[in-house]
Amino acid sequence: MSSSEYFTIPLKKGTYVDLTRPITKYIDDVKVYGNSSDYQQALNELQRLRQEFIDRINEKNEKTLKSFYKYADQIVSLELKLPLAENQIRIKFKWQDAFPYLKSKTATALMLASGTYEKVCVLFNVASMATCVACQQKLDTDEGLKTAAKLYQQASGIFTYLQTIVPSVFTTTESTNDLQLETLSALASLTLAQAQDIFIKKAIQDSMKASLLSKLSQQCSLLYEETSKQMQSESLKSIFPKDFAGVSSVKQIVFQALAFYYDGLAYHEKKSFPEGLARLRQARDLMNKASVLLKPFPYAALQKLIENDVAKGEKDNSFIFHAIIPDGTKLPDVEKAVLAKPTPVENVKFSSDSVDLLERLLPLSVHQAVQKCEERRMSLVQTEIMKQREASNKLNNVLVTLNLPASIEDLSGAKLPKSLAEKSSKVRAMGGYQHLERIVNDLPTMLQKCKLILDESEKLLNEEESIDRQLRARYRHSWARSSSDALNRPMRDEIRKYRTAYNEALQADSVVRKRFATYRSAILLLSESDSDMERSLPPPNPAFANLANKKFVQDLQQLMVQVNQLKDERSKIEDKFKSTNIDFANKFMLAYKRDGAVYEESVSKSELDRVYGPLRELSAKNIATQDKLIKQIQLEEFKKQTSSTSSQRDAKLKELASAYDIFIELSATSDEGNKFYGDFTLLLEKFLTSIREFCAERNKEKDELMREMPEVPSQVPAVMAFHHAPPQTVCQCSFLFSFFRIFVQ
Repeated sequence: MSSSEYFTIPLKKGTYVDLTRPITKYIDDVKVYGNSSDYQQALNELQRLRQEFIDRINEKNEKTLKSFYKYADQIVSLELKLPLAENQIRIKFKWQDAFPYLKSKTATALMLASGTYEKVCVLFNVASMATCVACQQKLDTDEGLKTAAKLYQQASGIFTYLQTIVPSVFTTTESTNDLQLETLSALASLTLAQAQDIFIKKAIQDSMKASLLSKLSQQCSLLYEETSKQMQSESLKSIFPKDFAGVSSVKQIVFQALAFYYDGLAYHEKKSFPEGLARLRQARDLMNKASVLLKPFPYAALQKLIENDVAKGEKDNSFIFHAIIPDGTKLPDVEKAVLAKPTPVENVKFSSDSVDLLERLLPLSVHQAVQKCEERRMSLVQTEIMKQREASNKLNNVLVTLNLPASIEDLSGAKLPKSLAEKSSKVRAMGGYQHLERIVNDLPTMLQKCKLILDESEKLLNEEESIDRQLRARYRHSWARSSSDALNRPMRDEIRKYRTAYNEALQADSVVRKRFATYRSAILLLSESDSDMERSLPPPNPAFANLANKKFVQDLQQLMVQVNQLKDERSKIEDKFKSTNIDFANKFMLAYKRDGAVYEESVSKSELDRVYGPLRELSAKNIATQDKLIKQIQLEEFKKQTSSTSSQRDAKLKELASAYDIFIELSATSDEGNKFYGDFTLLLEKFLTSIREFCAERNKEKDELMREMPEVPSQVPAVMAFHHAPPQTVCQCSFLFSFFRIFVQ
């Protein structure tokens, strides 16, 4: 049988898509891969390889197959690195059914925004092109036979592998005929049978022993039998051309005949003449049966050879042996020998000279692990900063209650206490009352803008989903695209996250305004000159003048020095927590290259302990030192209080000290809030733009489907759409927003 009489699998036709723009946008958005311009050349080459893959499906030769290998390697690698999906990098890949000319209820083409779908279709075409090239080989040469067997086994391996990943692709929509599990199974069986077929041809040319040839032929017969059975099943008989199942059925008979023929020769070699002739008769009968079923019959020469051997055997038995020939069906079954096996293709490069164009991109599993670790890191930092600030608030409350250090700086009351003068000077340097009032009043306006963007985003998704629901109800199974509620679920999750952030900011904003209103007059006084403040203070208690030289006052003054040192150290610790980062990506890549796994939980724990462990110990020591200081301060202050009585001036100084702490706190919170709202607004605007893009793409897709529908629904409004904002964008704003949480608590 010539190579042209082996089956080739038709190829799927694809359409042009722009890979460069959406991938570039994603790289810019996630900000973990560097500058997108660094990848431009690689992305352009990727685009060229795909277009070549699409354009050359009719050029069935080894050069085209090598080109197919290169793009297949790239898309397999790319799918592991980038989230090519409906709700992230939304690239709509459209591929036609490889068997579109047959009557079927399924779609003849399918468009999905799925990197796995693209990989499936690409690998399908690689397998199909492999069968085309295998059929072109010269089967009268060793090299041709080896190449054909290799390619058929590779095709079988691909079709087998596709069966494992196809279910994950078609979760919300039905696949085309060629990608149904039953179809892929039949194609895997057919190509494997053809590979075994080639091995038998090579074994015959190499004059292998008859016993081995019988076993090889038996296995080949079983493979063709399985292929024929699958292709004639109810689910597949309308998909494959009739000659696929018919010829497979004939080949099953032919190779069963060959198995009997060579088994008969093996019996003859063992001097078991009656059994050998019985097998030859079986082989002859099966060949005659096959020759009736297939015209023209490509095995006519082999049929003639078997008939001659049977005639010679009958003649020898009549004149020489006079043996009783047993019934061939009573003889032991012919054993089988497996040579052809599906070539494993998972995690294997097709092209030996293929270079990963986007090698610098992190694998998706590494990228996701980096995101999780960054969330853990930020949570740890926020927790530690919150502990520091709670400790600072506790210390400030104690000092304000005791009117320290103001009450021990100028016991005569002749002038403004030094600490209060320094606090007033700092307030004025920071813009004073007017600056704080302005930024506090700006917060509600900025917050309202965020709410409007969120409302608009949700409105667009609701409108697009409503239209899709109406059309789906109208056209039912004919409406062959993914449902909007399945696609926009991650987007709605993002909106819920953003709503939570908005509500927490709203609560924090309310607390800021209330605190500002409570201490408004005191903050206004702190913003005045030292002389104005001095005039506003009540006269001192004359009894305080006698305390200046007391030891407990000197001890308190020394303790205030330690308090300032402790605050300075705490500020440095907080800055260190904020500025320290960890290169998780490098750690995970080392593990990924070594073991193929990232071990996210164990790596993140060990790295966080290594980097932040010393800082946490330093922070805990600082807080413990503060607790000791507070006890000492309270003890010395008790001595001072037993020696004097409080005064109106003392109360006023306490109020101003509290106002200063509130001013510093509100200024920091409001500045951070301003930055948060600015970043949050930009984030939401980008999110809204992405939703509009999503709805526009869905609208375009809807219009294309509508043109294929039997009738056009009336009054279907236009819609808009979205490319999902990367999940880590919530993390980008969470650190800023944590200060609102800290303040509210």
